[in-house]
Amino acid sequence: MEFLTASWWSALLAIVLIDLVLAGDNAIVIALAARNLPPSLRKKAIVWGTVGAIVVRSLMTLGVVADALMGIDNVLGVAGAAHGAFDLVVIGLLVSVPIVVFGSSVVLKLVERFPLIVQAGAAVLAYTAARMIIHEPLLDEVFDEAVVRWITYAAAIAGVLAAGRWAATRGSHSLNA
Repeated sequence: MEFLTASWWSALLAIVLIDLVLAGDNAIVIALAARNLPPSLRKKAIVWGTVGAIVVRSLMTLGVVADALMGIDNVLGVAGAAHGAFDLVVIGLLVSVPIVVFGSSVVLKLVERFPLIVQAGAAVLAYTAARMIIHEPLLDEVFDEAVVRWITYAAAIAGVLAAGRWAATRGSHSLNA
């Protein structure tokens, strides 16, 4: 693909859009990781978290393997849109990074103002994990009944929320000791 041609620009736009749509989880994870830091370190954590995500994403996209920061959908989407042009991947990430940083900052402000967002996010992650387990083909017989599926969802969500409360209580006790 020739540099600065219509197909190059089209592929770049596709990569930026894929990055923005699929990087929302990165913005949330970065914001949640930065929320307990002192205000003076939050911006640094957001910037370095984003830089780390970009570096790992770039390296993983080259090899088309998933990593802990980016799902296979991100990797395959970006790699497919890039048609093997690593410059497109890097430029696409450079364009989308400020938006991810801004998104992390917005999520962080929302979490500070509405702490319930953390529990809602944890519940969504627990539901997603339970759904992945329930839809595992090897476990079809276990989750054949609807009631078993609903119990699994409820147990996963309740367990994650209880573990979060326990960890928060334990952390506040150690601070007071």
